[in-house]
Amino acid sequence: MIKEYKDKWLKALRSGKYTQARERLKCEQGFCCLGVLMDTYDSNGWDEANGDMYHKSNKFGDHDDVREGDELYGESSEDAELTGETLSHFGISTDDQCHLIIMNDQDDYNFNEIADWIEEKL
Repeated sequence: MIKEYKDKWLKALRSGKYTQARERLKCEQGFCCLGVLMDTYDSNGWDEANGDMYHKSNKFGDHDDVREGDELYGESSEDAELTGETLSHFGISTDDQCHLIIMNDQDDYNFNEIADWIEEKL
């Protein structure tokens, strides 16, 4: 992962500023860990479509980057995960994104625990 982004992300995750949410990058309840990354990249980049929050910098292009039939959410969605292009920008692999989603949404790791994993593994 690119150090500049990693350092800001870790600081934000550990700051206590963000309320943790599940299954969406950002929602009324708060942010998932990947949503915090997007917010540290551009906090003004959020928009809403059909009641779901998405980040304008998380571009899908022709949708080739999206996993079909996402087992976590039932479908791939720009409001629930980062695109291949966005992951490449930050230097994060698809496998690492999947692991982070599971930690945040299924295994109930808190942001401090997720930050520890990011610090060690990415």
